[in-house]
Amino acid sequence: MSANDSRTRRFLSAGSMTTKILLGVSLVFLISLMLPRGSTFNFAIEVGDIWNADDVIAPFTFPILRDPTAVQAEIDSATLPPLP
Repeated sequence: MSANDSRTRRFLSAGSMTTKILLGVSLVFLISLMLPRGSTFNFAIEVGDIWNADDVIAPFTFPILRDPTAVQAEIDSATLPPLP
């Protein structure tokens, strides 16, 4: 039996419960230190609201798939003169 086997058996025995608890608490503490503490999003935005803050720019490009007739209808309604 090697020294490693002896240490492993001792660690797995019931007498080393304090060692296991200490190891578990240490791991939880170390993992919590590694997690990001990033900033929070301080806006209350709902669907349909108008975005009043700075522009939001995505780090990647993506297509906006819209029906061309709906786009043309929006353009036509935007170019109409305002009602008095």
